[in-house]
Amino acid sequence: MNKWMRRRGFTLIEIMVVVAIIGILLGIAIPSFIQVRKQTQQTTRARNCSVIDRAKETWIQEKGKQATDLPDPSDLAPEYIDPFPSDPAGTYKINPGHQPCEFVPN
Repeated sequence: MNKWMRRRGFTLIEIMVVVAIIGILLGIAIPSFIQVRKQTQQTTRARNCSVIDRAKETWIQEKGKQATDLPDPSDLAPEYIDPFPSDPAGTYKINPGHQPCEFVPN
């Protein structure tokens, strides 16, 4: 047997190359993941505001309220929206009239 057949394991250089490649791949993947997560959160918050606004409009029509009346979240849930959207990073502000809902960060 020649000396190359008896060799077992990896050299330090081989391990360092593999670790460097993994580091480069993580350096590319993690910022992309963070960006996608932020976009998803913004989309979800916009969709939740849309649902709240539709529930507010239905509440105004069914209860005979004025467009300037401001419903409480308990007025909308569970009759018009179930469950009322929540977000650990902030709250949803219901605006009077035809002004759209807002997400207010903590």
